[in-house]
Amino acid sequence: MNPNTPKKKPLAGGNALLVRVAVVGGGLAVLMILIVVVMSALTPKSSTSGLIAIAERQQEIIRITTAANGQTTGQDTANFVATVNASITSSQQQIIAYLATHSVKINKKVLALDQNPQTDTFLTNAANANNYDPALAQTLTQQLNTYEGLLQTTFKQTSSKSTKQLLQGCYTSASKLLVQAKALSAGSTS
Repeated sequence: MNPNTPKKKPLAGGNALLVRVAVVGGGLAVLMILIVVVMSALTPKSSTSGLIAIAERQQEIIRITTAANGQTTGQDTANFVATVNASITSSQQQIIAYLATHSVKINKKVLALDQNPQTDTFLTNAANANNYDPALAQTLTQQLNTYEGLLQTTFKQTSSKSTKQLLQGCYTSASKLLVQAKALSAGSTS
């Protein structure tokens, strides 16, 4: 009421209500972003792409061992091929069933994505040179090393206990097969 008192200037040229709404809206947006960040940090990480890559590698190993059936010359190699085929087929069925329970279906085209024609050429040339068993042992050792690496990587990327348990079982099996493959390779080179 004092005429000498300076009048307060409203914020933003008289739009004080608009400024308040903008500040509250901005605060709510920041709060929502924080909630999303916290929720994403607490939810289990998806391992779907890793599991699909594992199933693809398993399919390539199965394809190689199926093609090798009847081609091997030594009984040790034939036994190893049969063991690898049965073990990897079983592990692949578990992976595919697990993915199916999480609404992920894999068709044959996806499974065949890891197929490598150079492997076929290498093994055909080895068979022609009467060197099939050592070449097959070398190929399966490489395949199992890659497979084991995929299992390790996917295991580290997931926080799901059930996925970790599945991957641990596959890894244990792959490790045992890899020991056999290395022993077979060592035996075939001597």
